[in-house]
Amino acid sequence: MQIFQLRYPDHRTAKWLDLELTSKASSLKSNQVTGVPLGCISKALADSSPESKEKREEKLKKTASDLSIYEFDGMNFNLSVKKIDFIETFPFILERDEKYLQPYQLHKSMIKGKLVSADSQNSRFETLVFKYANDVEQKLVINIDNPSLRPFMSHTSPLPKKCGSDVMEWGWLSFISKTNDQRSAKKQQCIFDYFEDSKDENVKELFVNILGATSSILSYLEKNVEP
Repeated sequence: MQIFQLRYPDHRTAKWLDLELTSKASSLKSNQVTGVPLGCISKALADSSPESKEKREEKLKKTASDLSIYEFDGMNFNLSVKKIDFIETFPFILERDEKYLQPYQLHKSMIKGKLVSADSQNSRFETLVFKYANDVEQKLVINIDNPSLRPFMSHTSPLPKKCGSDVMEWGWLSFISKTNDQRSAKKQQCIFDYFEDSKDENVKELFVNILGATSSILSYLEKNVEP
């Protein structure tokens, strides 16, 4: 605490500490007026110091440089893979079974359509999907238990071993188009790298197409399917 006061004597917190930490202070561990442990204050000050901010920014830049599928704008990791459009071919079917519907599952429904690339190549896509309710990212979650997604089934064991036990848990696979959570971005990169290195060309192409269509599918859900 004294180091902070010496380094930033004009900072309003340093001036407050000068008043609080007098010779009459009964303890250095807590403040009787605020009830806030000084250890917490010290950590908060350290985290907000210019040096700490610089270290966090450097760490973020280092993380961003390791993530080939994202571009970092200073705040968020934004998906930068080739964009694919989702086009509806049949009306969606709402999934509202209370036995399975969870509060975090927004716009949950069975959608049927095709994924169309810029060069007009297309592939069938139909399965149960939902948007994950989360303030820090745009996440699409799909269920792989569908004939159009059969190539994923042979990877339900090796993929979780590489990228985490929650990947493909209960048959669900996540696709994140935007996030400010480094861990989420790293996990999505791990999944991408796994399929990119796979000798299974069918599942590689399928994964890349769905990843590229993530924003399009989320937009479709938000515009057409009730929460």
